[in-house]
Amino acid sequence: MLTDAEPPLWAQGGWSHAKGTPWPVPWAFGTENTTVAYLFATQLVAGTSPRVDGSQNKVLWEAKDSPSGGNVLVEGHPLGESQPVVTIPGGPSITDVPTAGCWTFRLSWNSNGPRSSTINLEVLPAGSRP
Repeated sequence: MLTDAEPPLWAQGGWSHAKGTPWPVPWAFGTENTTVAYLFATQLVAGTSPRVDGSQNKVLWEAKDSPSGGNVLVEGHPLGESQPVVTIPGGPSITDVPTAGCWTFRLSWNSNGPRSSTINLEVLPAGSRP
């Protein structure tokens, strides 16, 4: 679920934000609150970027113990299905997926052993305006 609430302190590096105002970019927590996905695009749209409004499906993927996202690998697939699979690097990435619906993104990284977390995000049909 996307929110405009203030994210955890570990995920606020590089952001400037006035206290008491909505967070400037919607974001979602991963399982166990160890990962976040910031959606610069506000909402993902199926298909390739750029979208019909000229924007892109840009997402910043971060893990609590890898806040830059540089050591994070992201694999996504439609919820409850094994295919298709998209692989995206962590950090700021264009996150284009082929179909609309709910997608599960599994973030993996290594910090004192292998770690992982999942984030589910809704994807609008191709051609939609977010």
